[in-house]
Amino acid sequence: MKIMRNFFNKDELEKLVSSIKRESGVDILKSEGDTVSGLYRNLHHECDSLQKFMLDERLINLARDMLGSDVYIWRSTFWNLRTGERGQNYHQDIWPWFDIWPDKEYSLNSQSDVCSVWFPLEYCDEGNGVNRGLASEKVLLDRSLLNNHAFQSQMEDLIPAIAMSPGDIMIFDEYSIHGPGLKNALRKKSAVIFRYLSVRRKIHNRNELLLKVDKTGSVVDAKYCKQKDVSILEKLKRKLLNIK
Repeated sequence: MKIMRNFFNKDELEKLVSSIKRESGVDILKSEGDTVSGLYRNLHHECDSLQKFMLDERLINLARDMLGSDVYIWRSTFWNLRTGERGQNYHQDIWPWFDIWPDKEYSLNSQSDVCSVWFPLEYCDEGNGVNRGLASEKVLLDRSLLNNHAFQSQMEDLIPAIAMSPGDIMIFDEYSIHGPGLKNALRKKSAVIFRYLSVRRKIHNRNELLLKVDKTGSVVDAKYCKQKDVSILEKLKRKLLNIK
């Protein structure tokens, strides 16, 4: 897990927010939504500006370096935490993905297969659920710990809160233990998370589009995780690969 300060500049973020609003009608800074599943998922399927943001050569190379392989663009999610609420407990991202990964021995892998890039759109500290994180040595925690109060309290004491400003990013893999803390938010928080997936990883049981990119951020291939109701994804694939 790593934090990089001032990775994006103010103009880049303001342009991203305004472009998404123009293209999709979504104001991601003002909308209030589900704190568990995320307010908007995979807007990059329909927003050219967000898609280009995810294809940033800097991000692609960070993901390639972490995973040691070529990567797919997998998911984008915008989170809005409302005042008075709190987000998820401390957790590992690997658990929810067991249902879509065909092999159940994933915890024995020596390499990470998912690179997550998390960044706030507003100043983020303990007052609005800063995203705390702790790197983990390829260990899969028992699922029961996700709702174990003693474990959660221990994580709260162990993992330091690190304030982040718009432009800062946090990079972590699917084994990293992370969460926004156990306190209710004193003010709203808006944040973004991008997921990049190693080409080693096989996925099933989800209707999603994987966009394979090279080190320059150019899309070189696209494939579906599942063949079902893929008209929108087919349109996007043809557009990205310049198929007439």
